[in-house]
This record gives sequence, C-alpha cells and structure tokens, in this order.
Amino acid sequence: MRDERKAFVSMTRVAAAMLLAVILHSPADAAKIKREDWVADYSAVAMGTGHVGAASGRAGRIDIEVYRWTTAEERQAILELLATGDGKKIRAGLDDLEDIGRVRMPGQSGYELIYAWQPEENGKKMVVVAMNRPIASLPGATSGNSVDYLVGVAILDPADGTGVIAPAVELEIKPDGQIDVAESAADALKLTNVKSGK
Repeated sequence: MRDERKAFVSMTRVAAAMLLAVILHSPADAAKIKREDWVADYSAVAMGTGHVGAASGRAGRIDIEVYRWTTAEERQAILELLATGDGKKIRAGLDDLEDIGRVRMPGQSGYELIYAWQPEENGKKMVVVAMNRPIASLPGATSGNSVDYLVGVAILDPADGTGVIAPAVELEIKPDGQIDVAESAADALKLTNVKSGK
C-alpha cells in the first residue's frame, strides 16, 4: 500500500509539472459547442485502487471531452495565481474560469475542465487535463486548510491506452518555481482501455 501511494504521488507530481493554466473568458459558449468541433474526446474504464476515498473500489466508464487546448500564455497566468499561496484567492480564480471541456461518469452531470494540454514525454504525446473541483466529496477534502483549492487531475497515455486520475490534490509552487503536489486527499483511479473518439 505504501509503495502504491508513493507511485501515485510520483505520478501526480509528473502531472503537476506538465499542467495547469488559466482559461480566459472567450465569446464562445462551451455548452453550444458541437461535438464535431471538439478538439478531442476520450473514453476509458476507471478502476478504484481499493483504498480510502471516493475512488475506493469503483469501476466504470469515464468520458473526457476537450473543446479546445490550453495556451502557453494561459498556463503562465495560473502559475502566477498558484504562486500567491492564498487558498481563497486561488479558489475564487478557479471559479472564474470558463470551462474548456468536461469529464463525465455514469449518473453524474460531470466536472468542468479548466486545463487541457498535450505535452510530450519520452517521445510520446500525453494528455493532461485538470478540473476546477475535486472529483467527489471525500473525507479530508471538505475540511482543513486545503479545502479552498483542491482540484482533480487526469493524465492519459492514448498510445498505451492507460492513464490515471488524481481525484483531489492541492498544488503549490516550490521555491524553484516548479509546481508540486502539496497534498492528496484520495487515492488514484486507474484508467484502462483509453480510446480516442477523434
């Protein structure tokens, strides 16, 4: 269990190093964007790790819709927001973002995406997305200092058909300017059978 949690924290740190951007308001209404105009969409099977938190023991379909990709300028803006270290300010900033996609699971209305990026790692194109909220209400995610700015993060490896979702993480800026995971309030959801609809 300790080794698995260590591997999960390592994975979320990789995601954090690649992710996050402020999505500036755009004239386009995301709710009116037609499916054929999405830049990407993925389906996968999500499996809980069997430990504590909302991800425990769950398995089911998950869909990720990406209406547009994040820009480098937008990413820099959210780095500056995170660097303030002010939880309430970060929370307010996240709430002001316009969604650029959605993560959906059966029986749920879904979660807004505020970030979508395609970094390359070891020659492979990955997909990193972030939500402005935790994926579910979790013990520890609704109390304590980290409640103001927990977010959900997902990493997809479409070539291998695998991925992972960190349902609730708190991000921080280290002294060297890099993004790091300060706290994780839930175990990861493993993604398998990742397929692109585009």
